[in-house]
Amino acid sequence: MPPTSKQRRAVLSHVADVPQFSAESSPSEGGSLASRIQSRIQRRLGDRIRDLQVYVIDKNVTLQGCCATYYSKQLAQHAALGVLEDERLENDICVGLVN
Repeated sequence: MPPTSKQRRAVLSHVADVPQFSAESSPSEGGSLASRIQSRIQRRLGDRIRDLQVYVIDKNVTLQGCCATYYSKQLAQHAALGVLEDERLENDICVGLVN
C-alpha cells in the first residue's frame, strides 16, 4: 500500500531543505528542476495555487499547495508535465475554499 499524504509530508519535511537536482539540471544550467517547475506554474497560473511547493526526490516530483478549483489543479499539473522528461509526477494539490 502506498504511503499516505501525511506520511509523505513527514518524509518530505526532512528533505525539503536539501537541494534536489535532476541529472539534466544543475544550478549552473538555469536552476533546479523543482524551481523550474515552480516558476512555470506561477507564470501560468499566477496566484491561483496557494502555498505552492515542489519536491523532487530522485525521479519523483510532488506538487503541494491549495487551490479553489479542480481546473486550476489540472492546469498546474500540465504546466509541470511540460518541464518533466522521464520523472514521475504526483499532484497533491488540495482543492477547496479558504476558511
